[in-house]
Amino acid sequence: MKRFENRLRHNGYNNEDIAKLTNNQRRKMRPKPPSNSSHKDLGESTFFFSVPFVSDRMDYSLTNLFKKMVIRVIISHRCRTLGQLLRPNIFPQKCEVRNCSVPRHLCHRRNVVCLVKCLQCHSRYIGCTTRPLHLRIHEHLHLDKKSAVYQHRNQHRGELPAMEVTILAQGRDRVDLAFKEALRIITDEPDLNNRTEIEHLFLILWSSGQDNILT
Repeated sequence: MKRFENRLRHNGYNNEDIAKLTNNQRRKMRPKPPSNSSHKDLGESTFFFSVPFVSDRMDYSLTNLFKKMVIRVIISHRCRTLGQLLRPNIFPQKCEVRNCSVPRHLCHRRNVVCLVKCLQCHSRYIGCTTRPLHLRIHEHLHLDKKSAVYQHRNQHRGELPAMEVTILAQGRDRVDLAFKEALRIITDEPDLNNRTEIEHLFLILWSSGQDNILT
């Protein structure tokens, strides 16, 4: 402290200013009493703010923000990273379609090329969808009267036969999905896909920029 006073005199400070600055410096250097408080001992005026962990810098900024608002807040993290919060649910969603013909673990798959096979006569149909698979299959079987799968009822006296649904390919986007659908139809030659559809899909394999090919 003596060296601090000498330095102030050397810089031209008078004795009154030196006394004030010295007292302020002593207060700063005074040791603080140890704190025995813990999270459990904090009063009702303390709040826990639960956010995903982004970075230490973000935690520091949030803490300072609450300090300026004179609010005692403890930052807590229910998940370690923001990526964990945004990660899709690993548990399968519940299928709400009655008498669904799609296996449960495939119901909510999107952007897929699928095979629909009649278990009685072994007729096959190949299609694709960008929506949840079980919704499109339900339309084929019960709602879409223009669908080849729906019209297949006529071969079974108007009754819906048991169907087996499998996934043949996964598409990155709509165009990629259409190419894979066309390739599987031309290669496998399913009997329920009409000839006009096959010829149209064959042209897709030799053209590009077809972005309006899915319904």
